[in-house]
Amino acid sequence: MQKKTLSQTDIRSITVAVDLGSQLQEDHPSLAQDYRQGISPSELLDLYRIPARYDVQEHVARRALCYALSGFSGGFARDPYAGLLHPEERRHFINIFSQRRGSALTARMREERHAIYGQTREERCALGKKGGIALTLQRDQVPWTAEETVAAYTLWTDPVYKRTQPPQPGRPDLERITQAINYHYHHDSPVRTKASIDVAVRKYRKKHDLSA
Repeated sequence: MQKKTLSQTDIRSITVAVDLGSQLQEDHPSLAQDYRQGISPSELLDLYRIPARYDVQEHVARRALCYALSGFSGGFARDPYAGLLHPEERRHFINIFSQRRGSALTARMREERHAIYGQTREERCALGKKGGIALTLQRDQVPWTAEETVAAYTLWTDPVYKRTQPPQPGRPDLERITQAINYHYHHDSPVRTKASIDVAVRKYRKKHDLSA
């Protein structure tokens, strides 16, 4: 069976984000300093009004902001460019924002009446009988969208996201892939784990008969 490739819509979304990332570096070099001062990516999108100002959807704007801060490694007929932040600096702040957002998410769920922490055992069982999505939400998970799954697979096969050091050099770097997915799709909250990324990609490959 022929391998499934990215659709023209997917490619267009990526290339628009790549181009916009470079444009953001020119128009707003202060993004880096604001990020260093603790302004999260979602807050930067609002502060600079990126979706409205550049007439793009929020997920494209978020990806463009990531490219502006982290850089682009090349591809899709686009030249690579460096990010406004050094890679080590970027990883440091990703960890800070992930911890902060994760703590906020847990606290909010504890306060909500129907969150998992506020339910009795009977309520949780009743919710679980309503179907797969309800059960997924009960377990503090978020259902995968088709776009997010394609993005995870794309990073899985991207040479830039391969391990360069032992153990298993050349294999997908699940830690960096997980960080990227959580950044692009979950406001830097630690929604996805290395295990959930691995399972989602393997299911996608099996469904579409894709080789490793």
